[in-house]
Amino acid sequence: MTWFYPQGLLVCGLLCVAGVLVLLASLLLTGWRGLRRRKLPSWRTAACGLLAALLGVLGLRVLVAERGVTGGYAAIDARMVLAYRPSTLAPAEIPPGFLLLRGDLHCHISPPDEAYHVSRGLDSTLALARSEGLDFVVFTPHIWVPSMWSAAYRQEILDGHRALVHELATRDTGGILISPGAEATDDSWGHVGMAFGDYDRALREVTDNEVATHLGDFFQRYRATGGILTIHHPLEQPRGLPARFFAVDMSWRPFTYPQLAAPEQIQVVHHIATGIETYNLGVSEMKDWAVTGDRESSLREVFARMDGEILAQKRKIAATGGSDSHGYFLRPVLFVLARERSLAAVREAIDEGRTCVRDPAACSFVARKPGESWSPAGASLSNTRQLEIQVPAADATILRNGQAVASLPRGQSHTLSVPPGECSLVRVQAHGGYSSPIYVNCEF
Repeated sequence: MTWFYPQGLLVCGLLCVAGVLVLLASLLLTGWRGLRRRKLPSWRTAACGLLAALLGVLGLRVLVAERGVTGGYAAIDARMVLAYRPSTLAPAEIPPGFLLLRGDLHCHISPPDEAYHVSRGLDSTLALARSEGLDFVVFTPHIWVPSMWSAAYRQEILDGHRALVHELATRDTGGILISPGAEATDDSWGHVGMAFGDYDRALREVTDNEVATHLGDFFQRYRATGGILTIHHPLEQPRGLPARFFAVDMSWRPFTYPQLAAPEQIQVVHHIATGIETYNLGVSEMKDWAVTGDRESSLREVFARMDGEILAQKRKIAATGGSDSHGYFLRPVLFVLARERSLAAVREAIDEGRTCVRDPAACSFVARKPGESWSPAGASLSNTRQLEIQVPAADATILRNGQAVASLPRGQSHTLSVPPGECSLVRVQAHGGYSSPIYVNCEF
């Protein structure tokens, strides 16, 4: 039923809409009096429309009741049936020496998330991940940062984390790499993804004084245990209708309101975050699709912002992706070039910036100084005036510091001139996918 549920929602919803449209058309063409007199063929048409609508409503009620979800989440699940599905790369298109792993760095799960907020448990999540071909998933249940002043709340989220770890130990994941992490949620300042580190230790050592005066130590401690921090949906604001009425501002305030004095922990994360969530499946398929009709508009905006932050902070930042799923949908949204199939290798790939989002075609991007060996996204190349670029998987657009500078046909090479004394962030867009940059003549 996991597969049939979202598809069934879509079918039943379309049946309802079609039935209502047929009924309305019959009324408009014949009028109510004509229908009462059974004027042919309109009354039969109207009856068919009414029956279709009723069957659709009944089907929706059965599916929603069976899953125990709200109408709002059911509508999202139905819409996400049509969400973008990434392509598959041939082995020859993957840079030599690496495995291409497909995953999700931002997936909610209940428990520990509340059942009213997330409608999917562990077994359903593993089944979805297998059906969508994911290699790794990071679970990111919410921890509500403004509530961390309470020792009882801190113990509650620690107990929830430990229970999830215990449940995972009893399950056969089918080879899927699972990391129990968290999403540190502060709706006033922004959301932070936490993955691969020792969450138990970082949280266990939090004190009342630390929460009150220097909560940034919590995030630094997590980073020191091998964890990575990512800034989630950094530019997501309620723009356009109906978002202004139903959505909340989930943006990263140092980006969207830089004039405000951010709390200490936000300032810390801002300067040590490993990655920025350039691709959020929910933002792309719900907000962008509904408001602009362009599912990649936020992607381009966030990548432009990430380019600026890399140059301003003078450090590497990886592009990451998350489904942000609270319901019955998942997709591979983040693709990493890993040296082996392990969580440690996934973390290392993200740390090094060997990532692409939305579609793996962009991960076939390689570049080199003339006459040297090819390097993938995340590499640093110095002391060069020229860069040879290939994208074997698809036609591509080459960008330098956020500006499109050339088009590259599939399977061909392009030589790009770069200023010798200036940092150039060179990345590509290919087949709907977006790569992290290669760092050319950068001092960091």
